[in-house]
Amino acid sequence: MPHSVHLLILALFSLVSAIFSHPQCLDFRAPFEPTAPLGFCSEYANYSCCESSNDDKLRNEYAYIQRKSSPRLWGRCQGFVKQLLCQRCSPFAAHIYDAETSGKPRGFPGLCSSYCHEFYDQCRTFVWFLDPGLAASNLIASKNSFCNSVALGDADYCYPELKTNPVVLGTTETQTSATPGCLCLEKVNRNLALSMPLWAGHPGDGSGRLFVIEQLGRIRIYNTRTKRWNFKCFLDLTLKARTSPFPADERGALGMTFHSDFANNGRFFVFYTALRWPWEKLPSDIEDLPYPFEDKVVVSEMRVSKHNRDVADIFYEKVLVTLYQPFLNHNGGQIMFGTDGYLYLFFGDGGGAGDPIKGAQNKALLYGKILRLDVDSDPSQAYTIPPDNPFVGEAGVRPEIYAYGLRNPWRCGMDRGERGTGNNAGRIICGDVGQFRQEELDLVKPGVNYGWNGREGFECYDQALCGNMGTEELPIFAYNHTVGKSVTGGVFYRGCENPALDGEYIYGDYVSKRLFALNESDGDWVNRELQMCGDEMCQGCLQGTLDENILSFGEDEDGEIYIMTTKSSSSIVFDGSIYKIIDPSTRNDPSTCASDLTKDDRVSLPKRSFVWEADKDKPHAKIVVRISRRKKTKKRQRKSTSVQTRQPRLGRTEKKLLAKERETSKKRYRGRNPGLEPSTGDITTYRGTRRKSAKVRNKKIGRRRQDGWRKRKMGRNGSKSDLSSFRKVPSSKRKTPKRKNKGKRFKGRKRKRNRKSESSRHWSKQSRGRWKSRRRVKYDKVCEKRKYWNSFTIKPRENQECDLCRAAFVYTESQGNDVCL
Repeated sequence: MPHSVHLLILALFSLVSAIFSHPQCLDFRAPFEPTAPLGFCSEYANYSCCESSNDDKLRNEYAYIQRKSSPRLWGRCQGFVKQLLCQRCSPFAAHIYDAETSGKPRGFPGLCSSYCHEFYDQCRTFVWFLDPGLAASNLIASKNSFCNSVALGDADYCYPELKTNPVVLGTTETQTSATPGCLCLEKVNRNLALSMPLWAGHPGDGSGRLFVIEQLGRIRIYNTRTKRWNFKCFLDLTLKARTSPFPADERGALGMTFHSDFANNGRFFVFYTALRWPWEKLPSDIEDLPYPFEDKVVVSEMRVSKHNRDVADIFYEKVLVTLYQPFLNHNGGQIMFGTDGYLYLFFGDGGGAGDPIKGAQNKALLYGKILRLDVDSDPSQAYTIPPDNPFVGEAGVRPEIYAYGLRNPWRCGMDRGERGTGNNAGRIICGDVGQFRQEELDLVKPGVNYGWNGREGFECYDQALCGNMGTEELPIFAYNHTVGKSVTGGVFYRGCENPALDGEYIYGDYVSKRLFALNESDGDWVNRELQMCGDEMCQGCLQGTLDENILSFGEDEDGEIYIMTTKSSSSIVFDGSIYKIIDPSTRNDPSTCASDLTKDDRVSLPKRSFVWEADKDKPHAKIVVRISRRKKTKKRQRKSTSVQTRQPRLGRTEKKLLAKERETSKKRYRGRNPGLEPSTGDITTYRGTRRKSAKVRNKKIGRRRQDGWRKRKMGRNGSKSDLSSFRKVPSSKRKTPKRKNKGKRFKGRKRKRNRKSESSRHWSKQSRGRWKSRRRVKYDKVCEKRKYWNSFTIKPRENQECDLCRAAFVYTESQGNDVCL
């Protein structure tokens, strides 16, 4: 009995490890099967986190390290370097680099104890190239401290033992095929507050822009390639679109679409609700109805500015359709172009419970209808009727109608077709919000009746009408209010990053906050619920939960899907979010997709700012360390360092002063060696350069400016009449000469502090520190904290084995021998 219990516990532990020990790359996405062979990291050619460009990047880094090493040292360490570099391509790279616990990968992979000891004894010098931050710390001083720092909390993922670990290797077999799994979400508007985002789409012009509409009327642009938002709005309809701050208000800016030739003509169309003015007369077919008709639905054509493609022309608007609304809800809001080039409009039944105006079944009205318009044939008219519309020529029927019998179609998606073949392109599925019983999804067909208000989903709503309306088109799927109470139509997934979702119609429910996927199989539509993965699998910038109301779905130019959510459902509260759907289990090779947004995240190499990149054939190299300061806030300053390999540019006067100072320094230190002795140290020449005092330097510069001002005022030949050859300088920018008594402030007197503002006070402090004379300082880590410039002449010792560590602070002295850490 105890033995069986032990086996049961071991089996459960293995199952849990298989669930949570999933393969994951450094970009927190799933590994993939590379389409092109990997020549450098060939051990991960079948299932990897690297594609061909990542493999070439690692090969170049390998060649760079080889050029900087000696042949003797490289002969015994090249195997270690290649293995450690290729761990970024491992399917378990996120585990090896300990990225799951901290959310950010570290610079050095996790090593097993025996492998780490061997690497430290033979090749610890290469840590400067693999992880300079770790090499500069005190952890590399001893073997135990180094191996403890690179060890992992989960020993199953340490290299190289994970290659033979059966628990780890078993999880790779379940993720090599495109099987449906759970989802993660990547938030798009982390640095931008949005209010009720209701629509997101792309113009199809190859720019990678994603246009987002807020309910108030603002249209913003997000670039999916650069992951940045435009500072200015594309269009602001807040003065035209009507809404209210009350939650769940269905009015406002509801939809948008772009012309199929938008890249050339710049035409786009907007769908919004507006206020009906008192002088606007109602059409004759609804003027006798006892309803207020305070609002109207407006569909307009607009154009992009000729000077800026990211801004709309606010002076141009061509109204296509105006539909007066008897109530405040059921406005519809979807607008799109079909594959046939015609414009499709989706209107609700006008609002109220149970369709009080009976507009959905009345083909003389546009309520509860799908319209199909031609906006290209005759530019002089708002639109024309396509000749193949199903009700053209029928008496008493509006010819714009394409289908009817809808309650409130909220969000529709059009399939762009399979990749490569284009099968199923053009089919449209809409989510029609139900009344009390069912939420339905309808496949758009010409001339059909979807049954509202006689039928709600698959059930009858009005017994007198149900079954007596002629031929009815039943929904392809419907669910009861025990599952959800307000369907939010979605889009077809035809992207590249998530192959398990290919061809599925992704939609959700506003109230229950649940996601679903609808897929066609042998003519039947099969529905399944999409589960969130949780925070165990969604690491880094991904999140595994969704607890917000689902407003809408969007699609970018690459076919990736975005979810728009809100917490308060109020247009004046900026708590809206946009999430990109990510499948953490499977994905295609990113090089085969239109854009690879995580290429640099998968293979991130250390910066070489602290490594001396001088050639071997140059025995001397000058290193100039520049420490600059800039103002971050009023009370805090941020310091940044940069290593340069050349002297800064100096003016003519400065060069003369520095040359004179060098001559003085040679006489002062004649016969003395300020550096280390050749027998005990590596720095044979060390001399700091000093600048002239602020008193002398500013006096020279002020005199030079004064002479220049005289020449500019008097002319080239010194005459006042020769002013035509000089550019006229405005009086506000003209440099006036300094008076002689102004120079007294540099003669030992403390400079006067400017108290006009915080910014001027900051710059006055910086200017005082700028003219400080240089001092000689020993070249060690303290130099990084200096606020002035230092230049050094470094000469490595001859026949030194540790020639990788060329920076001066690397060399140490231990029992008379040089040691390269």
